[in-house]
Amino acid sequence: MAIKTRSNEAIRLLILHDSQDDAEQLINELRNFGHATRAHQIEDEEDLLDVLNGGVWDLFLSRPETDQLSVATALLHLKKLNKDIPLVILSDDNESETITAGLKAGAKDVIPKGERERLKLVVTRELNNLHDRRIRHQSEQALEEVEKRCTLLLDSSRDAITYVHEGMHIYANDAYIEMFGYEDRDDIEGLPIMDMIAGQDKDQFKDFLRNYNNDGGNSDFTCHGITTENEEINLHMNFSPASYDGEPCTQIILRLDKDDEELAEKLKELSSQDITTGLYHRTFFIDSLDQYISNIAKTKPSALHYIHIDDFNKTKTIEIGGKDTLTKQIADLLKNVAPEPNILSRFSDDVFALLQPNSDTENATKLAETVRHSIEENIFKIDNITLQFTASIGIAPIEKINTPPSSAGLINRAHEAADLALGKNTSNSVELYTPPDNDETADLTTQIENSLSDGSLKLLFQPIISLRGETLELYEALLRMVDKDGNLVSAGDFLATADEAGFSEKIDRWVIIEATKVLSKHIANGHETRLFVNITNKSLQNSEFLPWLEKVFKAADIPNNSVTFQLAEDDVNSYLDLANAFTKSLKKMGSSITISRFGDASNPFNTLKHVQPEFLKLHPKFLDTLEEEGGKDNLKEFIEYAQKFNLKTIVPFVESAALLSTLWPLGANFVQGHYLQPPSEKMDYEFSED
Repeated sequence: MAIKTRSNEAIRLLILHDSQDDAEQLINELRNFGHATRAHQIEDEEDLLDVLNGGVWDLFLSRPETDQLSVATALLHLKKLNKDIPLVILSDDNESETITAGLKAGAKDVIPKGERERLKLVVTRELNNLHDRRIRHQSEQALEEVEKRCTLLLDSSRDAITYVHEGMHIYANDAYIEMFGYEDRDDIEGLPIMDMIAGQDKDQFKDFLRNYNNDGGNSDFTCHGITTENEEINLHMNFSPASYDGEPCTQIILRLDKDDEELAEKLKELSSQDITTGLYHRTFFIDSLDQYISNIAKTKPSALHYIHIDDFNKTKTIEIGGKDTLTKQIADLLKNVAPEPNILSRFSDDVFALLQPNSDTENATKLAETVRHSIEENIFKIDNITLQFTASIGIAPIEKINTPPSSAGLINRAHEAADLALGKNTSNSVELYTPPDNDETADLTTQIENSLSDGSLKLLFQPIISLRGETLELYEALLRMVDKDGNLVSAGDFLATADEAGFSEKIDRWVIIEATKVLSKHIANGHETRLFVNITNKSLQNSEFLPWLEKVFKAADIPNNSVTFQLAEDDVNSYLDLANAFTKSLKKMGSSITISRFGDASNPFNTLKHVQPEFLKLHPKFLDTLEEEGGKDNLKEFIEYAQKFNLKTIVPFVESAALLSTLWPLGANFVQGHYLQPPSEKMDYEFSED
């Protein structure tokens, strides 16, 4: 019988035995069975309590009695502490009385000493059962959290929603209760849905329900509803199959028949809001910021605030509903401290953005200090828990200049300033963005502009290697600039300046043209190669980019699926609608996208509801925390979850053999890094040697 636990993990074993030699023999037995083992031999009762309270254990092998502790006492402590650790007794005999007594005490099995094969079967069985219990427990927890989240969303929905089983209400949200004039949810649960329908429509409604129950699926019905005050209201009802508390039922969404213009305006307002806080969501805020910057010549100086809530990770122990309530409290505080005409947005779990119109740096700093002080002084309450936070705030001035930065560039400035504030006196401070030396920036801008025509831009290629035996030849095209001393400058050192100077899209097009030229020759030499090409959000925003791209593919005479376009996660999340449309258009052309630096957002997998990439290149932070406690487990779970979406994962920056050997059992599909091959002017990696 194969063991279901992860093959790369050691079994965490407790041993209760008087003999050190016999304990070592048991460990060797398990290793001979194929189980890597990390063991602890219990010394006494105090030691047992220490290890039970201090870690997670998978298996407990125990003699019936030792000089310091009995198996009965050990089982009692397992029960009191609610520890799910299978305990197997190693007895001196095979008498039925001994086995029965051990099982009654709570042991999973009783095995006579020396029965090696039986021990092997029992250990494998118990580890498999433990693995299944843990998976089930995780699934139950995840389901419980999802159900809580769904209930919160339903309760906060502006649509009136109810769930009906056999014609009776089993749940209704606040909007539904308010629509019909009831005061409490209890007043409506168990009430027939027919009671909400006006008399003249009841027969028609019965016929509709009869046909709906026979056919199933989504369906719409328009009728007159009746409130508790006997007032008729015009209703649009949408029916669809659903489940509630695990039971099949029908979901009904009701909308009042209002004037179309009023409804459209309301929907427009709702579509711009973050459902938890009521603030603008990130995408709408960035669109507004773009529009604001485009009209900057008509405005006075303004400021963008990047408000980072310090130590927000201490909310990890709070359930989702409580965390949402806390976020709403912070948002309400910000609305009070920085009311309109300031524009507020929820950027992520622990970041808010604020656009302060018509404000010089002095006034911007005053407002930031007021916000910081208000957060610091406030006590937030969740159930019986009280929490206090501080904030690190970065300010990016918006000034009337010839070439104002893009919204992304402005956000980067404010973020950079917030990072500086975060590093000052362990956070809780305000920092104003200070541009680098103008002469130095101007020199770099000139160099970038010249590089587009004088040949000082060049491409290097780095292979992306499969860990799963796939035969794909994958490379990433990496941009470099040759400085005046002949040294190669990494793209990360000049692209931000290029973006602010308005060169991003020109550089994107240069990279694509040069990359497809090299790829065309490489394919003509008999290689089946796919090339990853990075593009910026500026190309994403240009409606002429895709038609231009089709012409490039045709001119290069390469298959469209031989190029995969790589977009950073932050750009995708900032321009979700554009990224969605871009991905769909590429798919029609036969191409695809990769999301790079994936996993840094507060809920990265939400992105995949809107944009469907082919590959995910993981954020470097996963490697930074790999050696920390739980780091490998976190990465493995993240990779496994990504693969549920049928996505292939790439781990970059693999710089050592030790790291490579660590990544293989964690399930990564591909790796990339200097250990495998540094970036090269040629695509010359010998994939066949793998």
